[in-house]
Amino acid sequence: MPSSLLRVSMKNIIDYRNGAGGNTILAHILFACNKVDTPLDTLTSPKDGHGNVHRIYKYNKTNLDAQHYNESYFDECNIVLEIKTHDWSELLKTKFSYEKWHQAYPTVENYKQFFNLKFINFDNEWQEFYENYKDPIWPVCESHADVKLLPKFIQEEITSVYEPPVVEVTKDNFVELLQKSYSDRLQYCRETHNTPLYGSKIYELGEYYFDQNFDKLKEVAELLGWSWDKTQSDTFYSWVLKMNKSYLICLDQMKEQCYNNTNKFRLDWEIAYLNTIREHIGEDSGKTI
Repeated sequence: MPSSLLRVSMKNIIDYRNGAGGNTILAHILFACNKVDTPLDTLTSPKDGHGNVHRIYKYNKTNLDAQHYNESYFDECNIVLEIKTHDWSELLKTKFSYEKWHQAYPTVENYKQFFNLKFINFDNEWQEFYENYKDPIWPVCESHADVKLLPKFIQEEITSVYEPPVVEVTKDNFVELLQKSYSDRLQYCRETHNTPLYGSKIYELGEYYFDQNFDKLKEVAELLGWSWDKTQSDTFYSWVLKMNKSYLICLDQMKEQCYNNTNKFRLDWEIAYLNTIREHIGEDSGKTI
């Protein structure tokens, strides 16, 4: 079957993760191509999280959709775009996720609803465990991080018996533990943001909010045989900027404080994120990103 026919019969998916703007980008394409005819303000409401456009699904009658593909139930579909983030755009995504989806910020009392993990100190008591447990012929392993360097049979045995101590989360260590979690996430994003998971085109969230570059959105429209209306596109994007103004101002404040080596934020997650992103991308990034 020709690929053009497949696109008509299959779902075409924009893949994204919470906060990465999948529904906003979907709605932009639909409005720019005159596939949706409804007042923009019907797409959002304060109870949905300011600027959240999940309601686009009520008006979308096309075969283009935005989904967390790894959680979707489509047997066959065509991934037309993968939305990725890193550095500042990952911070913006995090802010969007907290405000629009969770409608809350992580605290020492509620962090488990944000992080599906335990804060583990792998190296605490590791040496004592390994020295007491290992066979005399096993090689030295000074850190749990080096387990992956051991022979496979040793790795498997250690995995079956070793229970690393879990760090108790308290008000005193919460910011530090948040920084570790954000650091791991930023590192992962930096390593993978140029690598498509499903072989489709990557659209960086920063291309949308920082560069105002819609070329890849136009390519999706062209793929589907839709005409792009620049006036409609400009109107929609102006509305998006208005609805997300407070988040973008917060991002600018974060950049400024990163560059000036200050931290005037009060929420734990903001303090932790600013410390983390400063370590990852440096103070000068506040000037250029």
